[in-house]
Amino acid sequence: MLCVDKTTPGNTVTDYQDKDNREYKYNSFSMIKITSADSATFSFARTCTLENNNQTIKLKDVTVKELNENDEVLGKTFDIGLNCPRGSVKNAYILFTDALSPSNTGTLPRVGAIGRLYSDETMATKTVLSVKDSVTGQYLTYRQPLIANGDFFNKPTGNQAAGFYSFNQETLTINRKPKHRYEVYYRKLPNSTPKAGTISAKMTYNIYYD
Repeated sequence: MLCVDKTTPGNTVTDYQDKDNREYKYNSFSMIKITSADSATFSFARTCTLENNNQTIKLKDVTVKELNENDEVLGKTFDIGLNCPRGSVKNAYILFTDALSPSNTGTLPRVGAIGRLYSDETMATKTVLSVKDSVTGQYLTYRQPLIANGDFFNKPTGNQAAGFYSFNQETLTINRKPKHRYEVYYRKLPNSTPKAGTISAKMTYNIYYD
């Protein structure tokens, strides 16, 4: 949620209204919902299992002041874990789809590829939610899932490879289980002043392995 701090001197409601016409803090929160695709579409060999395949990530509150001073502010991280019997899977890949706008690739006009997810609240808050790979520091590119037409053997190449990521590369180990970490950011629209409010988005992911 984009909000204001009403208690610190210089940050009171009157201060915000006088300086930036900012609004009161809402009694709600911003979030991003991350869900795996149906098991029939992401798993062909049915060897591996996903850990916590349906997550609702509550983002931390940030102030309009923070977002005005920084193009983006970290909202929270989340992890995706793939559990496979030892030696059963050689390669694993993951792709992400904007669940509210499947054709969205994550770009923003005049800015470029920033892992932007579609949100109904963007115009009201002048803010978008963007997702990065925590390991590479790169914004995600979104795409629609591959057509499930048989066993998956090879990673797409050329123009078909955009948004298709190696999942088992440089994984993060938490509680002795391999995971991959991602970061969700609030990001203000270019040439705009963020407004207080809530913003939410939703994405799905597919994991393919051989």
